[in-house]
Amino acid sequence: MTLFTKIYNKEIPGYILTENKEFFVLLDKFPLQKGHVLIIPKQEIDNILDMDDAQYQRMMTYAKEIATKLRSAVEAKRIGFLIE
Repeated sequence: MTLFTKIYNKEIPGYILTENKEFFVLLDKFPLQKGHVLIIPKQEIDNILDMDDAQYQRMMTYAKEIATKLRSAVEAKRIGFLIE
């Protein structure tokens, strides 16, 4: 079980901002900037490249939706995506 699954299951602390049926949005514990969040698939995967193309596209669409909301809630010089 991953750290993120444990957070989602409330076994360890974390602050989940929102979620949909496939992903949840978590405030980063050590944010690089105000509003730094992580978008985590609910399905455990070892590597983002293990997602099929359709799921990857849905995650990016969701990320854009979240980024749009963050931009109106948090003053930021830039909204970007980091894929690791």
